Amino acid sequence: LPINTEWTDVHGWAETHKERALVAYPLTLDECISVIEFSKKNGMTICPRGGGFTFGDMILNCDQVILDLSRMNKVLNWDKESGIIVVQPGVRFSNIFELAMLNNWTLPSCPGGLSVTIGGAISNNVHGKDAFSSGVFGNQVIEFKLLTAEGKTLIISRETEYLFQSIVGGIGLLGIIVEIKLQLKKIPSPFVEIVYVNVRNIEESLELMDNVKDDSVFLLSWVDAFATGNSLGRGIVSYARWHDG
Repeated sequence: LPINTEWTDVHGWAETHKERALVAYPLTLDECISVIEFSKKNGMTICPRGGGFTFGDMILNCDQVILDLSRMNKVLNWDKESGIIVVQPGVRFSNIFELAMLNNWTLPSCPGGLSVTIGGAISNNVHGKDAFSSGVFGNQVIEFKLLTAEGKTLIISRETEYLFQSIVGGIGLLGIIVEIKLQLKKIPSPFVEIVYVNVRNIEESLELMDNVKDDSVFLLSWVDAFATGNSLGRGIVSYARWHDG
């Protein structure tokens, strides 16, 4: 077996069921390549995994190989003047925020969990509460390095649009992301101003969100799924923007 591998039971974030798989925890690119060579030699498939926070079960690979990239978690370069950061796939949103917010930079399109990895964010093309203003996570990506089944490393950027668009949101089916370059967003301060509003129904909720979207960065609606009649869609709308400092 390649180093840092073990047979173990794995499950998705929802823990709906578990499967036994050979989980590899590479620390380097060479170790990733050795897992590929082992898998090809033994006729086994590979499923890449980041932090393991996927609600579905696509990160399970029964009796096959799971390439867990969470230990490849180094920040390789950070330019606080341009806001460009280069990271390994196991770096988490929290790691970037702890570093970048000291200089008033943020990474948009953060989902509802700071432990989500950057490799996983690309593979699932995640979004955050700022989706209406910042779009999906692929919008923050400049380029990334992809390890193919042949053991070659390709640099994928927006100039190779067909490949870029296929791999962003491609849940790891076309290769293993081993390095990522991101463009962060400048902010006035690391603090946000949040407003919460109770709404009586879906019409009131939609009207409020439409009225505040141009002056907000984050926007969220919690809905009472049991309300009916004139109260259908009642809930709480919250919106926020970065504090001016």
